[in-house]
Amino acid sequence: DSVAALQTLLPPSFNIDTQFQQMEEVTLVNLAARCGRARCVRYLVQERKANANLPDIQGFNVLLSAAWNGQRGLVTWLLKHGSRSNFRSLDLDAKGVPPRTSSCGGKGPFDAETWAARKGFAEISAAIRRARAQRDGGRALAAGGSRADGW
Repeated sequence: DSVAALQTLLPPSFNIDTQFQQMEEVTLVNLAARCGRARCVRYLVQERKANANLPDIQGFNVLLSAAWNGQRGLVTWLLKHGSRSNFRSLDLDAKGVPPRTSSCGGKGPFDAETWAARKGFAEISAAIRRARAQRDGGRALAAGGSRADGW
């Protein structure tokens, strides 16, 4: 999780939201989330103002990547900081298809909450459900409720 390496390698003039076509249009912040580099994600989002909502070619944004990989700490941080004025509003409803064959039965597209539930990350799924309910003023699903898609 070398933030120092990122600071050295990325000049201030580098467009932090570049989507690399050779890598399924992934951004650096999404790649860091895929690889479990939470400190790098925090640096890219907070310091370099990376857009955490930019999806790759399968529709995965940073939250989806973190939920898919069971990164509870990163998901919690994203949800906590997603509504701050210096952080772009986090897209809780984005849906994506996995970049590889899913062992949890299904290709999607599903949102982060559903992917987390399908992959057995119940705490992550519940945290996203609570964040969605809070965003929607309590009108969304109550904690422990079931999703319209069966999860």
